[in-house]
Amino acid sequence: MSDIDIEFGVGMPYMKTVVEDGPIFVDLRDLVMRDVDWIDRPFLPAGELVTNNADGDTGKGLYAVHYAARFSRGEFGERRMVFFAVAEDAFETVLKPRLVAADADLEHVRCVNWRRNGTEDAVRIPDDIPLLEQSIETMQVGFLVIDPLLSHLSAKTNSHTDHEVKLALKPLITLAHNTGCLVLGNGHFGKDKAGGARKASMGSTAFTNTPRVGLAMAYDDDDPDIRVVEVIKSNIGPKHVGRNYRVKTVAVVGLEEPVPMLVAEGVATKSVDELISATSQMGKRIPGELVRELILAELETGEKARKHLDAIALEKLGAKADTVYKSGLVPLKSDGRIKPRKASTDDGWYWRLTIDEVIA
Repeated sequence: MSDIDIEFGVGMPYMKTVVEDGPIFVDLRDLVMRDVDWIDRPFLPAGELVTNNADGDTGKGLYAVHYAARFSRGEFGERRMVFFAVAEDAFETVLKPRLVAADADLEHVRCVNWRRNGTEDAVRIPDDIPLLEQSIETMQVGFLVIDPLLSHLSAKTNSHTDHEVKLALKPLITLAHNTGCLVLGNGHFGKDKAGGARKASMGSTAFTNTPRVGLAMAYDDDDPDIRVVEVIKSNIGPKHVGRNYRVKTVAVVGLEEPVPMLVAEGVATKSVDELISATSQMGKRIPGELVRELILAELETGEKARKHLDAIALEKLGAKADTVYKSGLVPLKSDGRIKPRKASTDDGWYWRLTIDEVIA
C-alpha cells in the first residue's frame, strides 16, 4: 500500500499522508544535546515525572506544597502555574491552609478535577492525559502534583503489574517532556519494607523504577519533627543524596488551629532505608501532634505525674515513654505551654499547664 492516498474534499482533491503501524526510527544526528534542567538538583528535574513514596502521615503532601509555594512565587525563574490533582486531601481544610501557611501565591495555583458523563471525578491516568496536557500548555503550568498517584490510575490498569503501570505512566512522562512541566506523583509504602525504600512502594515497583527520579521520605528516629527526603533512584543525577526538612506550625489568619509546613534544614546524614528499617522494628511511629494533644488534654484537669502521662500515652496511642518525652513534653515546654515540677518525694517529675495556656 502506498503511504500517500488521494482524498477528495469540497471542490478539489488534497494529499493525505497515511502512517501505518510499525517501527519508528529516530536519527540522533538531528537531535540537539542538552543538559538536564534542574528545579532542585538532584531531587526535582524540570520536564520529568518524579515519584515520592513514604508511610502515611510522613509529610509527602507538605513536601509538594513546599515546592508549589516556591513555584507560585517565581523562585525557579519565570513564574508559572501549579496544578494539584489530589484525591485524599480536602481543598478547604487541608490543601488551601497549607498553601497559605507556606506563603503560596494562590493566583498561580489551581486544583484539577474532571467532569465525566456529567459527574465530577478525579483525573484518570492515562485516559485524561491528552486533554490535561493541552491545559498545561495553555496555562503555562510548571508543576503538577498528583496525590496519590495510584488513586488516579484508571481502573483498567492493574497497579501490581509492572508492564501495565509502565504503559499507564508513559503518557504522563510524555506530557512532562512535551510541556517542560515537573510532575510529582506521591505514593505510599506497603507493609513489607524489608527490601528497602525502592521496593517498598504500594503496588508495582514500576512506580519507582519508571520515572527518571524516585524519592522516598521518612521520619528521623531522633527528632520527631524532622523528615528525611532522599533520592533512592535516578538515571540523570546522583543517588542516595538526602535533605532534612523540619515540620513547623504557623498561625493562619481565619483559622483557630496552627497549620504545618516544611522548612529545609540541610543535608541528611541518615538514609531512608535505615530509618524505615528502624521504624519497622519499633512498630508504627506515632505522630507528634497526637502525643501533644493527649498531654494537653490530660493536663486540662490538673497537674499529672510523668508516670501517669507515660501510661496514658501507651494505653491510648501505643506511644513509648521516649516518644512522650521527645515528641510531646519537650516541644510543649519549648513553646511555653507546659512546665515541670520536681516532686519532693521519689515520684519524679510532675507536669502542668502554664498560666498563659490556661488563660488561652
